[in-house]
Amino acid sequence: MKKAICVAVVGFAVNGFAGLITFDLLNDTTIYSVLDEQASASVTNGGIIATLSASDGVLNHTASGFGVNGAGSDDTDGLNAGQYIDIFFDQTVTFSSLNISSWGGSDAGEVQLGLLFVSQGGISGTGDTAYDFLINEGETVRVLGTADSGATNGFSVNSFTVIPEPAALSLIVFGSGVMVFSSRRKRRMH
Repeated sequence: MKKAICVAVVGFAVNGFAGLITFDLLNDTTIYSVLDEQASASVTNGGIIATLSASDGVLNHTASGFGVNGAGSDDTDGLNAGQYIDIFFDQTVTFSSLNISSWGGSDAGEVQLGLLFVSQGGISGTGDTAYDFLINEGETVRVLGTADSGATNGFSVNSFTVIPEPAALSLIVFGSGVMVFSSRRKRRMH
C-alpha cells in the first residue's frame, strides 16, 4: 500500500512540475547551428523534435537575433511583415511561451495554429508572451510578422517553450515506479 501511494505521489509531483522545454534559438549553439541558413531543419531538445521552416528564404541566426532572411532588403535576423516561421513537433505538447526581442514601434505579430492558421494571440512586444494551447503531433504553429517598422526592421524570435503532453509523462512515471518496485522485490527474494 505504501509503495502504491509513493508511486502515485511521485506521478503527481512529476506531472505537477512537468519539465518546461525551451528551444533557445539565440544562445544555444546546439540548436541554432543546425537551423542557421536552412529553409527547414529539425532540432531535438528534451526528447522533443521541433522542425522549423522559413516562409521565404532561410532561417537565420546572428548575435542579436533569429528570424528569416528573405529576398531583397530584409532584416536578416527578424520577422518582417508577411514573414513567418512554421514549427511542427513530433509529439503532442502545450505551447507555453514565446520570447521576442528587437521590437520596433510599429512591429506587430501573432501566433497561429493549425491548417487554417487560427490566431492564438498577438505578440505585444519584447520579452516573454505567455500562451497555453495544445499542439497535436504534426500540427503547425506559425509565428507571423504582421507589420514592421520599415523594410529592414522586424522582431527577433529568441526562444519558445513547450511542455510535454502530460499523458506521456504519466507513462514514464508509471514505468519508473514499476521498475523500482520490481527491483526492490527481486532484492528481497535473494
